[in-house]
Amino acid sequence: MNESKRPYISDHVFYELMMATVFGSGIKSSVVEKKWDCILSHFSDFREVAKYDEQKLSYIYGDPDMLRNPHKINAIVYNANHMLEVISTFGSMYQFIKSFELSGCEYDEYIVVVDLSSRFKFFGEVTSLRFLESIFGINGR
Repeated sequence: MNESKRPYISDHVFYELMMATVFGSGIKSSVVEKKWDCILSHFSDFREVAKYDEQKLSYIYGDPDMLRNPHKINAIVYNANHMLEVISTFGSMYQFIKSFELSGCEYDEYIVVVDLSSRFKFFGEVTSLRFLESIFGINGR
């Protein structure tokens, strides 16, 4: 795929795909789909989510419609904060991913996966590859 064919992906879309990756890790997709509207109601804006405190998190944990895995909920807040750091450094999540380009639209997947895994919670090798596939298609391209 050449540069002109790669669609720009907004930070909001990156964030939603990141949430889907975190909440979908180890859980049937049908369960996440049933809870998705509730998840979005609590976590729609990563800039706001980055500011969540214990009181807000307690409220979310208590929502009976929420997928109430505290590790995943805390990971979303942690990842929102790290997204802000990435955006501050690179300008956008899109530019961050582009920074790994070797030539054209090709990436060294291993380097991207290692970085995502070290930077974001619930992003191991498999989930990082799944995230890249959801953004750019098969094999992170």
